Amino acid sequence: YFSPENHPKQWHIAKIISKITGKSFSKKYLSQEEYEQAREYMKDNYFFIDPEDSSNLDDILDRAKFLVKRKGIKMLVIDPYNKLEHNIENGLNETQYISKFLDRLTTFAKQNDVLLFLVAHPYKMKKENGKFEVPNLYSISGSAHFYNKADYGISVYRNDEAGNVEVHIQKVKFKHLGRVLH
Repeated sequence: YFSPENHPKQWHIAKIISKITGKSFSKKYLSQEEYEQAREYMKDNYFFIDPEDSSNLDDILDRAKFLVKRKGIKMLVIDPYNKLEHNIENGLNETQYISKFLDRLTTFAKQNDVLLFLVAHPYKMKKENGKFEVPNLYSISGSAHFYNKADYGISVYRNDEAGNVEVHIQKVKFKHLGRVLH
């Protein structure tokens, strides 16, 4: 994980332990034994790239490559896109920059045989009849390439009216690996 929004790391670990155990991170709900089992599992399966070291993509990918070789990671989560340091090269507009950026991520994922999740938040969402619309990959500020270049596109939507969270599968590039679900 590279996740500067989930900092300090202890808070992120607590959130993950809650997901692993299905229980609130509290002594009231989580036993010491459950906590220790989850922590032990995390030691072997979760690794963190510290945002205090750098938010530069080259540094993040270098650290991830190290984790691929040393720990055998099979997945990299970069959360979120807007917290990365972006240095747009001279002569590139934002769309061209994002295209090159996404190409670098795709190349890294293929070369290192990892599944890469890039979390990108939508721009200010529109309300219709007092309800926010479900964001899609075109809702990400900067470029349609967030849709065009993705193999998979997943949107997470908090439906306050229904009191739940919805997951929308909005793009599946290889049809034999899944299907679009709204």
